[in-house]
Amino acid sequence: MAKKVTLNIEYLHRFEDEIDNTNPLSASIDLGTSGHLFQIMISNVQQMYDQGIITNPSGGDWTEGHLFLGFNLIRAFNFNKY
Repeated sequence: MAKKVTLNIEYLHRFEDEIDNTNPLSASIDLGTSGHLFQIMISNVQQMYDQGIITNPSGGDWTEGHLFLGFNLIRAFNFNKY
């Protein structure tokens, strides 16, 4: 059972005219357990990292069904002495 569940939405409006006018819109659900974080994302761009989304978003339009699914698993380690 998840100890913490969050819903995240991110939108980036692009103002420049020289680059393809894809405005990245992403939504994710984060499920936090004791030591693990599971992330499930859906987006209209393929990149799932900031530099890729800002400089070269290759994707499409939500209204045309251009959607990509992503998944992350993060593990936290604690090396403190007891």
